[in-house]
Amino acid sequence: MQNLYHVTHAKAGSTWIADILLTAFGERVHRRFGRRTEHYAWAPGRIYPAIFLGKAEFDALEGTAGQPVFFVLRDIRDALVSLYFSMRYSHTAEGFPHILAFREEVQGMGDEEGVFHTIRTRHSEIQRIQESWLESGATVVRYEDLIADGGRGLPAVLHRCGFEFDEAALQGAIKANSFERKFGRNLGEIDPNSHGRQGLPGDWRRFASAELAQFVRERLGETLRRGGYEID
Repeated sequence: MQNLYHVTHAKAGSTWIADILLTAFGERVHRRFGRRTEHYAWAPGRIYPAIFLGKAEFDALEGTAGQPVFFVLRDIRDALVSLYFSMRYSHTAEGFPHILAFREEVQGMGDEEGVFHTIRTRHSEIQRIQESWLESGATVVRYEDLIADGGRGLPAVLHRCGFEFDEAALQGAIKANSFERKFGRNLGEIDPNSHGRQGLPGDWRRFASAELAQFVRERLGETLRRGGYEID
């Protein structure tokens, strides 16, 4: 039986897609681990969602060779806007010293300044992961394309990467994990204290400034272009 690997980076719909896979495939789904590779335990026929690793790090995991894998990326700017709001407002800080440290970093900043600070200081890991997969020849899909149709394009992604599955089960799971059902509001309606703050692409534009635009052109432009994103 095949394994399936869903690789991504922070704030690219990882919880949403992991929940779809868990709903569809149940006990086959391994616990999420993000970057925490010590939680990885290979077994045949398992599904591994929400792995936050570059291509070389992923290839070093046992059992991944020749198995279906897809990578989900998101506009780095939107991913980091989402990270800012999660770490500043919605994530629980108790027991998470990195969140407390971040809140100290941005204390006294308005949201526009805080967003730019987050993009400037925390872009490199997401950028590194994206570039490694964009160069890999693996199945790559943009979060923006998945969310545009409520995840209904996910079956086509799994077909592209060569995974065999029960399509009816997956379609049912996609419906069960819609943004509206999970959060009780429409996609794009903002709740800054929710893990699903608003979900729509392009939110970074609300915090755009000349300084941010220059940083994006100089540091992120080529990666964004290769991912199919506009710079301005």
